[in-house]
Amino acid sequence: VISATDMWNNTATAEYVFTVIDTVDPVITLSAAPDLEVGDVEPNWNTFITVDEGTVVIDSSQVDMDTAGNYFVNFTVTDDAGNISSDGLEIIVEAVEIDAEDETGCFGSIGNSSAIIIFAAIALLGGATLFFIRKP
Repeated sequence: VISATDMWNNTATAEYVFTVIDTVDPVITLSAAPDLEVGDVEPNWNTFITVDEGTVVIDSSQVDMDTAGNYFVNFTVTDDAGNISSDGLEIIVEAVEIDAEDETGCFGSIGNSSAIIIFAAIALLGGATLFFIRKP
């Protein structure tokens, strides 16, 4: 209700209904991307986002923790008024490097002048692989 009085004491009153429309999008703040290697467990992406309000939806479907590469995790936030904000976090899944000191192996050959078999056995990080190559 609004009431106004002029200098002659005339008074008028009126009732108005105001509707406040929220057009402000939620604010998203993302943390730095984690260091990841092939074979790591996918992190909890909720720990990398902070919002001032709203519901967060995370799409990490592009991320393949078994393949080295660059990927995006997409974050979408919707507030109670239906305002939407989106942002993406680029992550890099690095290939696992194996140090030369972690390799052991032996190489040799068996055969005569008409056929030769070259073999190699390599033990990597506790596993063993045996390769046979036959050369006619």
